[in-house]
Amino acid sequence: MDGSVVTVRTRANRLLAIVGTLLACALSSIAAPTPGAAALEQPESSTTVTIDVSSVSAWVPAEGVWVAELRIAGAPADATITYSIRQPPSGTEQAVRVALARERDGDVEESVMRSAVEQQLAPLTDPSGTTRLEIPIREAGTGQRDRIRIPNPGVYPVVITVDAGDGTALGTTTLHLNRLPTDDRSPFRLGILVQPSAHGGFDVEGNLDITDELRSSVRAAVDLVDAAALLPARLAVSPEAVVALTKSPLPGDRELIDRLRDGLGDTTVQRVPWADLHLEGWATSGRTDDVQGSLIDGQQALFARLQQPADVRLWPVDSSIGPASVSLLDRLGIDVLIVEADQLGDEQGPPSESGATRPSRVVGSDASIPAVTLDPQAQALLETSSDDPELTASQLLALMFGSWLADEHERGSVIRTDESTDLRVAEALFDLIRAGSSNEDRPAITVVDPAEVGSLAPISQRQGGRDLVWERTLLAPEMTPNVQGVAERLSIARPLVDDYAAIMPADDPIAAREAVVIQRSLDRSVSPGQQEELLDASISRMETDLDKISASEPRTLRVTARRTPIPLRFTNDTGRPIRARLRLESPRLDFVDGNLQELTLQPGLNRLDVDVEVRASGQFTMQADLIAPNSDRVLASTRQQVRSTTFSGVGLLLSGGALLFLVVWWSRTLRRRPDATGTDTVDATERNATSN
Repeated sequence: MDGSVVTVRTRANRLLAIVGTLLACALSSIAAPTPGAAALEQPESSTTVTIDVSSVSAWVPAEGVWVAELRIAGAPADATITYSIRQPPSGTEQAVRVALARERDGDVEESVMRSAVEQQLAPLTDPSGTTRLEIPIREAGTGQRDRIRIPNPGVYPVVITVDAGDGTALGTTTLHLNRLPTDDRSPFRLGILVQPSAHGGFDVEGNLDITDELRSSVRAAVDLVDAAALLPARLAVSPEAVVALTKSPLPGDRELIDRLRDGLGDTTVQRVPWADLHLEGWATSGRTDDVQGSLIDGQQALFARLQQPADVRLWPVDSSIGPASVSLLDRLGIDVLIVEADQLGDEQGPPSESGATRPSRVVGSDASIPAVTLDPQAQALLETSSDDPELTASQLLALMFGSWLADEHERGSVIRTDESTDLRVAEALFDLIRAGSSNEDRPAITVVDPAEVGSLAPISQRQGGRDLVWERTLLAPEMTPNVQGVAERLSIARPLVDDYAAIMPADDPIAAREAVVIQRSLDRSVSPGQQEELLDASISRMETDLDKISASEPRTLRVTARRTPIPLRFTNDTGRPIRARLRLESPRLDFVDGNLQELTLQPGLNRLDVDVEVRASGQFTMQADLIAPNSDRVLASTRQQVRSTTFSGVGLLLSGGALLFLVVWWSRTLRRRPDATGTDTVDATERNATSN
């Protein structure tokens, strides 16, 4: 009996030990989950799951693998991930774009192309928390049954859902599987325009006036140029802003321009006016030369500080252009115009076209120019402050990819980036394009200079049995200023300030400030009345300063030697050394050092001896003009009366020859004098001999 009890107890103890061991193993297995499960959180009763995109395939060939890397936060350990591939949008380019816009708003096409595929989330998640989803695809007719059949090229929505173990949906997102065509069609051409919107840097008096807004705008441009490294972007930055930041006493401002210059790489610098002109105002004034002058000033300023020549083919986005601007831009040699959709008239184009991925033509009174319209959908996505920039970038890419596949037309678009652009979205988009281009021989999307997008075949429509290019008109700006009075003053001020700067020492602060005042006065933010006042004041200051340069009063000089110096006196009361040229004229003087001599006049009285050679005696004048280094502007002049009592070498030679002739003639006459009858005879004999 007792032995039986002991035996039972022993067996019971063993059984308890076995159960305890099994329980410990079970607990240890729960305490040590798989690596993927370790990255997943235990949910609370109200679980919120977020799905962020780390990366996604830009596009995939017909026999390729689409990959998406996700960061999923808040999912329980038993969560599953499901993906469902939907039918791609189809139809015209406009129809595809409308469908993609609806999808971004949450209206996903319900037509499922491939039934949902569900997998456990944990095995797809690495220890860092990144979930890698791979979808191998194949085209129709192949026998690889382990791949999902994607029969045609297109933009296939991939709806990704994270579910709890009980099937409750916890989070969802939609990406795109961009399946490439098998033909060799030309890629979609994307132009990147980096165009910060802030201008300025100086006040109307020519003093530095750098605002935080300006710094932020230029800093955004620097970051965007860096983001577009190795891509042929185009930079349209205000020359005034670049000049101001370069002159700033703050090291951070100067370093900003250094970063911009050093990071340009393949980026093209766009020629723009020095100041932010109101182009329609200048176009209606008919003063093309004044706009050209501001463009040259801007071009020179950018080259001096960015060390890269500016390209002149394109005119970037400009809210001041209007109908009259077309002819002006044509005269300036502009090949392509970039516009926003709301700047164009309501001329109806083909209903199949959005107008954003092929050029049209804007027409003026006597000229027309190819125009590329910024894509409103793309611009809105770029300016979205996104919590998931990679997702937004993939939506941008899908928009371009879908437009590209809509038909056989070659397509492209231009995106403008500035301080309103979400830098992370731009970086993600550029990374997507670079990654896609590196993996395929023929990329779907290639980045080109924006001017190249304008060279694509324009949109046309059938009218009267002919295909005619879609012509658009530019709407007039809300207000067009009358700059005629400004133009008249500018015709005086611009050559004057050029001469003034050439006369004064290099880097003269007063000359530099006057140049800025004149350039800045043309800015559209300054009213025409104030522009005229600024120009008048600048002209007056420079003319008053140049009036401080004078020459000695006219006087009479007596010259007794054939070669002699003639003294001149010039007074420079500007307080700075000046550069000028001395222009000399006289009917009877040769100037040993030439009749045009370069001078530097120090402050105060300057005495100058002009070496001359006298060609003839008598009384005559010598005109001496002090003129600007690069023009015929007369700064001071004097007319000297010269009285010479000496013979020149030529005069002595002629006088000696004449005297010798007279001596010979007199001697021969005296020898023939005996009588008149003999002379006559000689004369008759000579006549007879001549007649025979």
